[in-house]
Amino acid sequence: MKLLTFLFLQIALIGSALADSSISDSSDYQVVAKKLNKARSDLSPKTGSSATIFSQQTIANLPQGQASSLSQVLLRAPNVSQDSYGQLHVRGDHSNLQYRINDVIVPEGISGFGSVLDARFADSVDLLTGALPAQYGYRTAGIVEIKTKDQGKNLKQGGYSEIITGSNDTAGFNQQLSGSQGKFNYFLSASYLQNNRGLESPTGAKNSLHNDTKQDKIFFYSSYLLNNATKISTIFANATNRFEIPNNPNQEPQYNLQNQLGDSATANQRQQESNRFAIVSLQQAVNENIDYQLALFTRHSDLKFRGDSVQDIIFSGVASNIDRSSLASGIQADASFKLNEQHKLTTGLYFSNTAVANKEANLVLPVDENGDQTSDTADSINGKSNRATRLYSIYLQDEYRYNQDLLFNFGGRFDAKQAKTNEQQFSPRLGTVYNLNNKTKVHAGYAKYFTAPKAELMTEFDHNRFADTSNQSENNQNNNIRSEKTNYYDVGLAYKASEHLNFAFDAYYKDIKNMLDEGQFGNALIFKPFNYAKAKSYGLEFTTSYQSKAWQNYLNLAWQQSHAFNLNSSQYLHESAEIERTKQNGVRPDHDQRITASAGIAYNFLQPKITIGGDALFGSGLRRGEANTQKMPSYAQFNVFATKKIQQWQIRLAVNNLLDKSYRLRDGSGIGISAPQYAARRTAYVLASYEF
Repeated sequence: MKLLTFLFLQIALIGSALADSSISDSSDYQVVAKKLNKARSDLSPKTGSSATIFSQQTIANLPQGQASSLSQVLLRAPNVSQDSYGQLHVRGDHSNLQYRINDVIVPEGISGFGSVLDARFADSVDLLTGALPAQYGYRTAGIVEIKTKDQGKNLKQGGYSEIITGSNDTAGFNQQLSGSQGKFNYFLSASYLQNNRGLESPTGAKNSLHNDTKQDKIFFYSSYLLNNATKISTIFANATNRFEIPNNPNQEPQYNLQNQLGDSATANQRQQESNRFAIVSLQQAVNENIDYQLALFTRHSDLKFRGDSVQDIIFSGVASNIDRSSLASGIQADASFKLNEQHKLTTGLYFSNTAVANKEANLVLPVDENGDQTSDTADSINGKSNRATRLYSIYLQDEYRYNQDLLFNFGGRFDAKQAKTNEQQFSPRLGTVYNLNNKTKVHAGYAKYFTAPKAELMTEFDHNRFADTSNQSENNQNNNIRSEKTNYYDVGLAYKASEHLNFAFDAYYKDIKNMLDEGQFGNALIFKPFNYAKAKSYGLEFTTSYQSKAWQNYLNLAWQQSHAFNLNSSQYLHESAEIERTKQNGVRPDHDQRITASAGIAYNFLQPKITIGGDALFGSGLRRGEANTQKMPSYAQFNVFATKKIQQWQIRLAVNNLLDKSYRLRDGSGIGISAPQYAARRTAYVLASYEF
């Protein structure tokens, strides 16, 4: 904290020294902001990677428009498959996504299934995949780059009000305020949402038991031009999500509890997640050839799970109250140096410290050596733990333009993790882009990745404390969780058939050591990590889009496979038969899906200002069964929307799962899967907004 305090003071002193009154009106502001945004782009080269770009118009053409969660936006990108609790899997990774706002990494926090970010404050959302340049590390399955609504111009003075109502007792609102005064720009978004279908239901019924949710979010962004080359920006965000855990009725009791009757339809489990973060960044274009950005960040997360002290014991043998909090703080610095017309160097560093505190109160029943219950009186087993994890990295890369058609990016980064186990790696990177002609472009890249396990998911509890109880493990092995290390190869082609029509093809291969995976073990919806000793993942992607003033259409199709071998950490979470199978034959990870597709169409009637459209999501099914030997049935979901603009008003009607298909994302079987989860049935929304 002393380091952060010192750095904040340095930013303030720099700002004071550089401030002047040279920016006096909006035209001056636009010129300076445009210059600084170009400098920011120079800090983020993407040579050799694959990018999917969601503009404000693209987001507006989603069924719920800017009211869509960020995960719903990303599901419309190639090879992004959906899972329960809002999880996304990109190119066969369990999660491994990194979120950035204006090129600054958003520190990770504790989140079981609540959404922290949405699309309302975004000017654009980019998803980068493949062989990434050296500046990207730690989370590399996909980089989610969010640009806020302050890009090269003054924000419109005024506001935006929106209300939403719909099926499942949905009700909510969003209020946005934005504007500028001289050298100062600001944007504020505050929203609230409630419904009775907060999570995927364990049954296919239209109505879900005990599934209410209440969610509120606040996001504030501001920027201040210190002079004609320097900008200081601040971001503050807070999200609080409250969930009831849906019940699965008609289950068979597994244990007896003194003077209590079992009824799984009456269980009362709840979870609350609070996340708040702040970012302060200083950006300066020193001259035409040198730019830098310095950012300080902090994030506090808090998760509370409250189990049912009766029903949880009767049906699963353990009832838990869990409190987990984390505080992550750090610094990120990036700078670019244009040496000449051929070479541009980018370098930077990153440091974060994450302190996690855990507290558990558990009720269990005593059992004998065969696992048979010996008493109907519950015992209490409690625990506390604390853990600190530090991450360090430094990188250097050279963007080398050989000629007008050929571009290289050479680089490397060094990453280190300090925790219960210390690990580090040097990771070389190479990317290239070649213009075959004015319509065809090819790219290729190689990247070595170092992915540290998520600090907020790690605990120091001794699993042996549950020996001879109804929550004991089948085995006692508990090797330390390791960082994942990957050799990543990527090649792709993009073809611009016309001004409006584009095609792209991409292929990738990943050779992985100590592949990280996560599962839900127990009643609490908190994921726990584990490793496979080695794995491989490979796939093909095809995408096409047609964009014009009236039409916006796209199609994504992806095929991929993942294979993992030898489960080699946190073995106590798993059944012995599962562990043995991973050693002998390997397994398909639970998040592996062979075919993933998405498509969308939207047509804009310029007069009378009506837009109609829809999209579809398809998945061939995630893994299920003993040791993930089977797969879930395939599914297709169709969604439609229509909007009508009347002066400053806009009315939107959206229907998700138009055909009212009842399909399961999970059936409760598979490695790290504890309950069935059905996607929502047909859901209709009406959104009314007013812009002023």
